[in-house]
Amino acid sequence: MVFVEILQYFFQIFKKIQNRIVSPQMVGDIRKPLVEKLRRERINSSIEQLKSLLGPDFLKQQPDSKLEKADILEMTVCFLTQLHSFSLSWSTACLVEIYKLLL
Repeated sequence: MVFVEILQYFFQIFKKIQNRIVSPQMVGDIRKPLVEKLRRERINSSIEQLKSLLGPDFLKQQPDSKLEKADILEMTVCFLTQLHSFSLSWSTACLVEIYKLLL
């Protein structure tokens, strides 16, 4: 679908260039909505990937309601914070054990 829109965009530009009625502002006016749509699609795709990576434990927090993008981002931050703190505590414990073995 996006590929077809990109082709349509270039076809419009090509037609206007052939007719010599294109200005840099016209190119920008045509390109801006397409670029914005592609940006939104990338954001939505990434948020869906985050949602699938969060797993069922985090998604159970709001079982009957549709999760908003902000909810998914907040849950991701919470998950990464927990993961980071677990990683730090685990690393510290490993270092302590290694130190004890070396003594």
